[in-house]
Amino acid sequence: MEGCRAGISNGCQILLLQHHQPSELLHGAPAQLIQLGPYTYRTKWVRVNDTFNGNGTVTFRQKIYYVFDEEESEGAEDDVITTINVPLVAFADQLKGKSVVARGLARIPIKKYRVQLLVRQTVGELTFQGYPDVLVTLGEIAETKDLTFRSGIRSAMDILN
Repeated sequence: MEGCRAGISNGCQILLLQHHQPSELLHGAPAQLIQLGPYTYRTKWVRVNDTFNGNGTVTFRQKIYYVFDEEESEGAEDDVITTINVPLVAFADQLKGKSVVARGLARIPIKKYRVQLLVRQTVGELTFQGYPDVLVTLGEIAETKDLTFRSGIRSAMDILN
């Protein structure tokens, strides 16, 4: 993913990078990337749980929804992209400097669940819809945290925090 540009309009445009020849990349060839997009999303802000307090104030929660804007996008939300498996790369980064034993143990779920360096997902899954990922699920179990994210645009930030 290259970036997200926010403008005065209520939304953002996302540019994605796709690997042109993924099989060659896996055999050590330099990455040949193709920029796709922009994929445009409009934001919709909704107030929920409005509470009118006795002191004249209002408290509420704000939910933000991202709605795909087909007219402003160059491509469809169901376009399939071949790109780096962000949860796997984040997991590998966490293993830097760990013992040989720890790194060896970390390989077990990767091999068992056949986790690959590259994934093929739709634009929607890579951005705001998310998609199930075995490493994210295992991380939730191992950490015994009540995490609510799935793979997608925020995965790296969520995993590393």
